[in-house]
Amino acid sequence: MNVNGWTSEQQDFTAPYVDTVDMEAAVAVPDATSALDSPPLLLGNGAAPADFDADDHVNLTRDGYVAAADAFGPSVLVPDVLPGGWCREGNSP
Repeated sequence: MNVNGWTSEQQDFTAPYVDTVDMEAAVAVPDATSALDSPPLLLGNGAAPADFDADDHVNLTRDGYVAAADAFGPSVLVPDVLPGGWCREGNSP
């Protein structure tokens, strides 16, 4: 199962509104050694600040975590409609 695809395709969350953040797009690059039409993705391991692979091919470096955090703004952490009917912008519905 493609977890990233499944997560981004979900439409009916229990929260009033949920944003998803594609961390893969922030830190992954296509495998240049692959001959496949759709090459698998690897953690970026370029020169700093694009060195996202901590050499275990799973964990991120400090730069990787910075890139992941920069992939979204703090507004995605708050639902559009808060309990009581208040909207994210502070206006009542």
